[in-house]
Amino acid sequence: MPSVYDFDDYRAFVQAWIDERENRSQAALARRTEMTRSNMSMILSGQRELALAKASTVARELGLEGEEVSFFEALVRLAHGPSLAIRQAARAHIYAVRDFRNLSQSTPDQAGILGSWLHGTLIAMQDLDDPPSDPDALAQVLWPRTSAEAVAQAMADTVEAGVVADGPGPRSDRSGPWGHASEMSEPTLAEAARRHHHDALRHAASAIETFGPEERMVTTLTVGVSREALPRLMEALQEAQQAALVPFRSGSADTVVTLVTGLFPRMHDDDGR
Repeated sequence: MPSVYDFDDYRAFVQAWIDERENRSQAALARRTEMTRSNMSMILSGQRELALAKASTVARELGLEGEEVSFFEALVRLAHGPSLAIRQAARAHIYAVRDFRNLSQSTPDQAGILGSWLHGTLIAMQDLDDPPSDPDALAQVLWPRTSAEAVAQAMADTVEAGVVADGPGPRSDRSGPWGHASEMSEPTLAEAARRHHHDALRHAASAIETFGPEERMVTTLTVGVSREALPRLMEALQEAQQAALVPFRSGSADTVVTLVTGLFPRMHDDDGR
């Protein structure tokens, strides 16, 4: 069966699925999804778009499950979402899923790099137009302040891990062994994530005192939601964070920023937490 993750166009995936076996046809798919044959034909020929409300139904008839359904829906939203924001969010979702799937397995030793704000910042710096390569110069511009020795060691770590190419003009390689979180043991991943997020929250709090409002933004909202809706809310926040970055990831870059999104309960569970 073709992988939906290999397609940029939902029509191409549907057609590839039909072509895979002789007993599949547009008419049969239309019947199982309660659509007319002519409507299905017009969708696959590009004369009409698949209704967003129908995307999940079609996806499941194609044998997709879980994240595959969400990916197919994102392809449909990317094709004809009713607003630019929705299409940008769909593109961000597609890129994020592909980036995650394309990452290769990390060793437990590399989890230390995954949990380090310094290593992550140095890797992000490789997207700058002219990434600095001198540890002393980097130590002068990094925040929070850190020593040139720590910077030099972190740079060596990223090269050894295969994340940043050695030599003039290094560029980050996110397809290398930087990490495939799902392949790590749960305790290793949990510890790396704990360090990373603790640092991010600590730095965010410190940034309020260090930088003016023209360089940092902190927004807090407290709302009531259903516990059942929490997973969907978290997913929506992740997509919104990705979508916010899409317009700014192309073109010139001369600085590195960290976006921190937080969600936590204001009411304890029955066990007293």
